Amino acid sequence: MDYLKELLSGPGGYYIILVIAVVIIYPIFVVFFMKNKKRKAEEFLRENPTAAKVYVKRSSTEFKIISVNDVPPTHFYKGMKTGFYIVPGENKINFQCSWTRAGVVHKTVTTTVGPISVQVNAEANKEYQISYDRKAEKCEFTEL
Repeated sequence: MDYLKELLSGPGGYYIILVIAVVIIYPIFVVFFMKNKKRKAEEFLRENPTAAKVYVKRSSTEFKIISVNDVPPTHFYKGMKTGFYIVPGENKINFQCSWTRAGVVHKTVTTTVGPISVQVNAEANKEYQISYDRKAEKCEFTEL
């Protein structure tokens, strides 16, 4: 007990208290954040019961959805997969891609493409996948 008092009374005591606070507060924040995301997804599905799911293909490319039909996307999480909902019919998806590679002059070089706007057609209750082909420099939207 004396060791703990001495440790907390010194200059490192503030760091220890900060670390303990972060360890306690961070999981609580994450739980509330995820519950809020889940609630928003459920509300979207209540309003749009025939919405299609679009999964973001996992790769070395960071794929960020900026908007769907000029509104922020409604994301969902299924296991390790992430995605967003779109309504049946024509949809305008705005996204941005970036990837990092080893550089010559600098340790790494990050390339960012976008924002890119793409029109896609979705059918009710279907599942799709969206990705960006770096070599062809185009968006790929395929049905699963």
